[in-house]
Amino acid sequence: MRDPGGLPLMLRGLPVVDEVIVVSDGPAAETAALVRSARPDALVIRPGRTGSGNALASGVAASSGDVVVTLNGDGSTDPGEIPATSRP
Repeated sequence: MRDPGGLPLMLRGLPVVDEVIVVSDGPAAETAALVRSARPDALVIRPGRTGSGNALASGVAASSGDVVVTLNGDGSTDPGEIPATSRP
């Protein structure tokens, strides 16, 4: 995450989910504070290597869910498009 622009708005717009993981290669303390202000339950991790593919792999590896939805943190995706599902 280089420019957090739409990240707080996107995080606040998420539907009810079990887990939120933000993968960031930006300043750790600054990013964590930004994420916590929008979504206190989110986990912020740093990727092991550079590159968007590695960031994606790091986020998926850190997840514990059966279904993983990935979104860009730049505000270009609408979290409202995540379909609501009924839980068993």
